[in-house]
Amino acid sequence: MPDVLVEKDRSQPVTASANEIDLLDTRWYESQGQPWELFRWLREHDPVHWHPEVRGRGFWAVTRYEDVRTISRIPEIFSSWEGGVHVPDLDEASLAGVRNMMLYMDPPEQLRFRLLVKNGFTPRSASALEPRIHELARQIVDEVVERGECDLVTDIAGELPSYVIAELIGIPLDDGRRLYGYTE
Repeated sequence: MPDVLVEKDRSQPVTASANEIDLLDTRWYESQGQPWELFRWLREHDPVHWHPEVRGRGFWAVTRYEDVRTISRIPEIFSSWEGGVHVPDLDEASLAGVRNMMLYMDPPEQLRFRLLVKNGFTPRSASALEPRIHELARQIVDEVVERGECDLVTDIAGELPSYVIAELIGIPLDDGRRLYGYTE
């Protein structure tokens, strides 16, 4: 298998083989964000890449769209329910707790939940919410401006979806904020 040029630190390019690829190495993400070149290399040379974990059972990095699409349609073989989708793996008690989330469900259970919420995510529904989302975004930014500082991820990027979800399910914004805290 050909070597891949891996840039873990922009100042020190490293040549590595597929056996040395570590998608969990945070240095890649810290130095350059998403390692797009690495994913491109995997798509071209090792599109279904086995990735071992130090503290886990490992996972398959599937990097081609058609493969992901095919896998997602065979839940009897490729299940989110069985072992979850977390890295590192969750213990049994934690896994049991998150299995009620749609992300962990396989058909037919997931389909039943998707049908319950699908009308809220149509283009028409999203367009109808747009003015309220703008209003919520202004409110969030105004609160941050008053403080004079913020953590972008927590105070804005996490706050807005929590407010929108609160609006969608009809709960107070503060409860949406608490819901966001629980999911994190």
